[in-house]
Amino acid sequence: MATITRDKIIKINEGSKNGFKLDIQYYVIWGEYKLAKLQQLDGVNKYHNFRLGYREHIERKTNEFGCSYPVYTGTYDIVLNYNTSIEQNNMLITEGLGKDKILATGLTRKTIKDLQKITEMLTDEFLGGVINE
Repeated sequence: MATITRDKIIKINEGSKNGFKLDIQYYVIWGEYKLAKLQQLDGVNKYHNFRLGYREHIERKTNEFGCSYPVYTGTYDIVLNYNTSIEQNNMLITEGLGKDKILATGLTRKTIKDLQKITEMLTDEFLGGVINE
């Protein structure tokens, strides 16, 4: 189980833009940085969830028999995950895994600074386009 100080959380959240904050629960459980934003729809108990994080870059290869298989390249992608949740009994309930949008690829290191830099382009207009894809 990972630990993090309050000062580090505050510093990460101050460096993140457009309402994204460190997902503390994810960090404590998995030890990986993810930045999250929860956006409530007007007048209803429905929310849009956005989570920004790293994923290993995978390329699909095909062998001589026509079978495809994944090959890990040793690099990382920055991926924005989007899903919708409904509030019931003071809990958020999400169905499914949501949709992923790759925002950057070919990174050799996982740093919080790269995630913070990406949040600058994640305006409400950009996120609205992700929702409507």
